[in-house]
Amino acid sequence: MLKRFFVCLLLLALTACGDGKSFSEPLVLETPGPGHERRIQRVRFTMSVAGAENFTFTKETKLRFDEIARAVPVSLWFISISAPTDPPITIPDGRQILFTADLAPGLYRGAPKTYELSGKTQGDVLGVPTNLESAAYITITQLTPTLASASYDLANARYEKPCTLTLAKELVSGSVSCPKLADAKGKTISLGWRWEWI
Repeated sequence: MLKRFFVCLLLLALTACGDGKSFSEPLVLETPGPGHERRIQRVRFTMSVAGAENFTFTKETKLRFDEIARAVPVSLWFISISAPTDPPITIPDGRQILFTADLAPGLYRGAPKTYELSGKTQGDVLGVPTNLESAAYITITQLTPTLASASYDLANARYEKPCTLTLAKELVSGSVSCPKLADAKGKTISLGWRWEWI
């Protein structure tokens, strides 16, 4: 009985007993500025796109998580989850995707929640001016050493319907859902992606 007790203690330390879950160490963990934490983390990632573009894939890759700022008032907490650029993620037809989901300051409180992303700036956050916005973007492109040509660019997306961003505690998992986004030429897509740290 005593032996079993000590075995369970060891397993608890390894998070195999209980409800805890361990994740791989971040590939990069840095602080670009005061209160700014940037983490490159390995994730299991799924994306589905339909409409003017159509593809679905799941793969183990890496994402970049930026949090600003734990060291300043929580009202200014800004979250950004984005695709790596070195190397970018390649979709099944051989093109690459660049994407991000940003949550404007003053909304995130560190707890699990679903937020609306509508591409609108927050304006003032408790008297502090900001032009940061809650938004989701995707660019589908063919990258070469000398050329980047975007076949579908949502850097200036029009939100026919708001997107949503769902975050788990500590950002260990989450999802983005955009029912209808339009590019400058009026082409529309629905977009969904989710991640889970591994």
